[in-house]
Amino acid sequence: MKLVTIVFLLTWSFGNSLLVAQNENESTAIKWLTFEEAMALNEKEPKQLFIDVYTDWCGWCKKMDASTFQEKKVIDFLSNDYYCVKLNAEQQEDIVFNEKTYKFIPQQKRGFHEIAAMLLDGNMSYPSFVILAPNLKRLEVIKGYMDKNQLISKLKSHR
Repeated sequence: MKLVTIVFLLTWSFGNSLLVAQNENESTAIKWLTFEEAMALNEKEPKQLFIDVYTDWCGWCKKMDASTFQEKKVIDFLSNDYYCVKLNAEQQEDIVFNEKTYKFIPQQKRGFHEIAAMLLDGNMSYPSFVILAPNLKRLEVIKGYMDKNQLISKLKSHR
């Protein structure tokens, strides 16, 4: 009987440890949304939007994902003050924004998405970050790789 109790307690303890670790991992990552998800949330509870405009081939974009966006200070700041959107500037799926449908435009080997071009005024460089006010007015476009202090400093100007 004692062995069964010990096995049960160990199993229960291990299972709870896994759940706690899973919950800690979820709270220590930026919750990236699709454009549509962020728009739906913004309708219910208005908040600024932080849009990471990237491409799959961009080395500096990958560096931001692996470093700056892993920093607790950045995660906390973005999670509290923004809806965060990952927008692949070369995605082929349509996006509806402000009652207009934006499409992928094929061009040479790759192409670009119209919404990325609109948000960046056609200045397609990556990574780029777009800050939208809760009313969806563009507040700023931030270009290039940034460490945690540079990014937080830029974002604080929109509080």
